[in-house]
Amino acid sequence: ERKTIIPVVSDETRIGISPLFEDGQVAEGSTANFMVIAVNGEGTRIPMRGAKWSMVKVERNYQWYKTGSSWQYEAIEYSTKLADGSFDLSLGAAGTVEVQVGWGRYRLDVTGPEGAESSYLFFCRLVC
Repeated sequence: ERKTIIPVVSDETRIGISPLFEDGQVAEGSTANFMVIAVNGEGTRIPMRGAKWSMVKVERNYQWYKTGSSWQYEAIEYSTKLADGSFDLSLGAAGTVEVQVGWGRYRLDVTGPEGAESSYLFFCRLVC
């Protein structure tokens, strides 16, 4: 496996989301926990007041249709908001998001008051 690190140069504020679980998956019926920070264009942590978050469940259905003599389908994705809130991000402590989830695919969206956005897509798997 090869690994390449490419520095990103930006003058804009960025929001970082770090899941507190491994492999992008959390067990069904458990709590998905995240830490959230804000950084400036140089990558230095900065405070951010009034950041907002929302947790949505992402679902997919299939739409079938007939074209001529053959059947085709396309995936239709939609999302349903499960929870939302706001927090202030400080230099000393990361913001936290904790939401209990069931089986399926989810996305955490975080937005800053001046337009910075970040998302994290993850899965909740069945417990065997």
